Amino acid sequence: MVFFRKKKGSVEVAEVHFNLEKEQEFSSFIRYLSHPVSIAWRNFLAGTFQGLGILFGTALFLSVLSFILKQVLGEIPFFSDFATAIQTWMNTVLSSKS
Repeated sequence: MVFFRKKKGSVEVAEVHFNLEKEQEFSSFIRYLSHPVSIAWRNFLAGTFQGLGILFGTALFLSVLSFILKQVLGEIPFFSDFATAIQTWMNTVLSSKS
């Protein structure tokens, strides 16, 4: 409940506006808490998108890192042989799956 006091112009209006906003935020929060299915659904979606973001971010980071390492370490025989062995193994695994 808002009580009005004799104050100077804009200070009174600002106080009333602030109190109304607080009451509206509180009532919307109570409506949000009264629907547990909505809370569960939002949390499920947030977790799903967070997991997908981590997955794609890690894949992009590792791709860029492997490209840079291939460019830098491609001339060293041990690393180039190792990269060729991994590529051959991946091609074998992928062709046997299809």
